[in-house]
Amino acid sequence: MSQTPDPKYSWVFQRLTENDQGYNLESIVAYTIYKKHKIDFINQIKSRHQRDPNDQEWETFHTQCELDSSLKGFRDQANIVVSNLLNVALSSEIAALEDQALLDSKVKAQLEIVETKVNTINGFMTEKQGAGWWFSEVGKNFLVNILTIFFIGGFATFVLNFNKVSEWFGKFFE
Repeated sequence: MSQTPDPKYSWVFQRLTENDQGYNLESIVAYTIYKKHKIDFINQIKSRHQRDPNDQEWETFHTQCELDSSLKGFRDQANIVVSNLLNVALSSEIAALEDQALLDSKVKAQLEIVETKVNTINGFMTEKQGAGWWFSEVGKNFLVNILTIFFIGGFATFVLNFNKVSEWFGKFFE
């Protein structure tokens, strides 16, 4: 700082932003915290002495604020504020991403179950298909149809010839 500082002004902003050209959120928040500290200083002088700070008080205030420890304190407070701000801003986004990840894992698990079932059914169908399978299915159906015809035919014959069957059974048990 080659310029001679005016005691009414400070170089706090330049010191807080010397490595980031004022484009770092943490530096801007640190400067805002400094400004709040400055307002508190002015209000304290006004409440105690019913006047604005004089040149000597300004020089003392600025000298204290430009100390490395004071600048570090402003930066540390800013770091906490920015971290809290980001936590609040990102917490809902993080929760949404966690919910999406949980949903994705549930969908993936269900998809794996469905794929297993489809593969099982597919294997069963592939195993069963072929000329031998076809002939066995046709043979089973043919046999069921023949048995059904004999059963219905036998029942119909029994009903139609019930009198003759009754006589026969009657003779048999006499």
